[in-house]
Amino acid sequence: MSNKLVAYIGILGVSLFAIAAIVGPLLIEDYSLVSQYISESFAVDTRYGTYLQYLVYVPS
Repeated sequence: MSNKLVAYIGILGVSLFAIAAIVGPLLIEDYSLVSQYISESFAVDTRYGTYLQYLVYVPS
């Protein structure tokens, strides 16, 4: 694997996580970015929790 490909994959992973950390909490009503942890945005009982967990946070 070339060094450029590894660098692009790393940048993609960080970008995916940053997008998830911003967009994920916006999908949940009454979620506060200041007082709640990121783990609450993908909890099992939240509406989009499973999608956020397996499609965004884990791959990033």
